[in-house]
Amino acid sequence: MFTFAVPTEWKLISVEYLAGFTDGEGSLSLARRRRPGESPEYSLRVCVYNSNRELLEQIQNGWGGVMSSVGQRRARWKPGYALIWTNAKAVELLRMLGPYLRIKSNHVAALLEFQEHVRNCRRTRDSRGRLLPMSKKELSFREEFHNRLRRLNMRGPTRGSDRLPQSTSPVSSMEKDPS
Repeated sequence: MFTFAVPTEWKLISVEYLAGFTDGEGSLSLARRRRPGESPEYSLRVCVYNSNRELLEQIQNGWGGVMSSVGQRRARWKPGYALIWTNAKAVELLRMLGPYLRIKSNHVAALLEFQEHVRNCRRTRDSRGRLLPMSKKELSFREEFHNRLRRLNMRGPTRGSDRLPQSTSPVSSMEKDPS
């Protein structure tokens, strides 16, 4: 049996690989954290999931992030892990991955738009440095962004994607015309 040792330089995770991995195994979201008596806080979150911890550790070595155990979702499944980036680190990662994402490119555009808004929106603080509640207008704006990301992350067919266009390839034409 032939075995092949992967050279060390191949173990580096490229931006293209991470983008493909994120498209298939990742989640790009706007997390909402509610606190009693305070305005909810929203944070950007990029997360990739897998049962292969070693692979996630290789990604973490090159791209950072925080490793988390998500356990076994079903009795016969392997334990799962998540590699997570939030806020500024998530933005940095999204800017690098964005040009290479195919499935989640709309998510990136929405999250970067939200981040730009937050950056330009100056929150005020009290005399002890704590953030004061947001205006109703700002709360509404952020909640709408949260809902927008939730809609992008919905599972199942989305409007317009449940029907595939009829094929016009030469193969399907040949099947119809036996000559």
